[in-house]
Amino acid sequence: MVNVPTSDDIVNVAMKYKPWAGSWWNALIQGLLALALGIFLFMNPLEATRVLAQFLALYLFISGLFAIEAGPRLIAQAGVGKIAYYKGLAGALIGGIIVFLLILQWLSNDTGLLLLGVGLLIYGAIGLYQAYADKSRNGQIIGYISSALFLFLGLAAVFFRGQNVMRTWVAPVLMVLGVGLIIMAFIRRSNAQKAKAEAAAAA
Repeated sequence: MVNVPTSDDIVNVAMKYKPWAGSWWNALIQGLLALALGIFLFMNPLEATRVLAQFLALYLFISGLFAIEAGPRLIAQAGVGKIAYYKGLAGALIGGIIVFLLILQWLSNDTGLLLLGVGLLIYGAIGLYQAYADKSRNGQIIGYISSALFLFLGLAAVFFRGQNVMRTWVAPVLMVLGVGLIIMAFIRRSNAQKAKAEAAAAA
């Protein structure tokens, strides 16, 4: 006798792996960029600091715009989705202000780094809460690593801007966090593929 799976069986498979809890490629991109920036920062701390600050401001702005565009869907999810929306909103606002002021050349390097650091700390803090609210194990780990990355960069931008500190501390930590994100991204990808295969088999 063939056991025909019910809709509850398919839902249970999906709930087991939760591939929608976060995009594996987003974590992969963050990890690759963190690794590359860490290497760049180690090789050329002065130039890399300026490039890193501009890139992070642009990243916050663009990723925030994507979250705002997906706003209705994220808000409808409640829980983690709603937190992701507000996190994106904060990133778009903070990153947009910094990018705008940089284009107009109204920011000195020190003021720009200080403002960016505060923004990264806010962004990372919201990310920590998002990771805590995420009930999937891999989602939590990726969220914690990603948030730690932004919090660390925020602290570095606010308190530790010297070349020696950037090369000795910031660059290695960036590389370690980058590798961690890359590993977790592929674990999440594997889980998403497994959930898809099991859901297809149960259908």
